[in-house]
Formats: sequence, C-alpha cells, structure tokens
Amino acid sequence: MHNNVSAPHVRYTLMVMQWGQFIDHDIIFTPINKGFQDSILDCRRCDSPQTVHPECFPIAIPQNDPFFPPVNISSGQPFCIPLTRSMPGQLTLGYREQMNQVTAFIDASHTYGSDKCEQQQLRTKSDGMLRGTPNPL
Repeated sequence: MHNNVSAPHVRYTLMVMQWGQFIDHDIIFTPINKGFQDSILDCRRCDSPQTVHPECFPIAIPQNDPFFPPVNISSGQPFCIPLTRSMPGQLTLGYREQMNQVTAFIDASHTYGSDKCEQQQLRTKSDGMLRGTPNPL
C-alpha cells in the first residue's frame, strides 16, 4: 500500500488522527466530577485539591520545563496544568475503575443518538432525516 519509509505525510497523519478521534468519541464517554449547580471544576490552581474539590488533580510544572513557565505571569502563582479526575465506577474499595456512559460498540451513537429521546432531538419532525446545516454553496 505504501513504501516502507519513516516519513509521515502531514495530510494522512492528520486523517488517521481524526478517524481515531471519531472512533474514540463513539465508544467512550467518561463522566467527570462537577461542582455546584453542575458547574465545571476550575482545577487550574496548584492547591485546587484542597481549595476547590478533592477530585482536582493539577499537574505541577517542573522548574526547567522547556514549554510551560513555572509561574503564571498574570497571577504570580505557580503554574499547573488543570486536570479533573473522572468519576469512579466501583462500589467496593480497590483500584479506581472508570464508568462509560455509552456502549463500547462502534455504532455511530454520537452521530445518531444513544437512546430514543436523543435520536428524536437529532432528527427532523417532518421526514425523520438527520438534522443538518445547509451549505450556502
């Protein structure tokens, strides 16, 4: 199909990445912890596990990191990469397991809906076809 050369092609590498993302969004939907009134947790501060929510898990930046600054220049606080842990799925003590809110089947549920209610929202009432955005051309 192709030459055995280690020279990735920009277009095809991007195409494979996009296909992988499409498949990933079809078979995985992991719920995350939320804040008050279903808000998204703000886990940017390095002390957010103590000050915001115990499920905040910010990643500290080492002093010699070549990409990220060690200090946030606007706040003067140490710089951390925000991370919120997913909701645990186990009912007993042990290693943390994740829940999946969709089926693990490649069934295009993210396109066609996972249940009857979602399917009806994605379809037109007149002919039952998928909703879409008309192309101006």
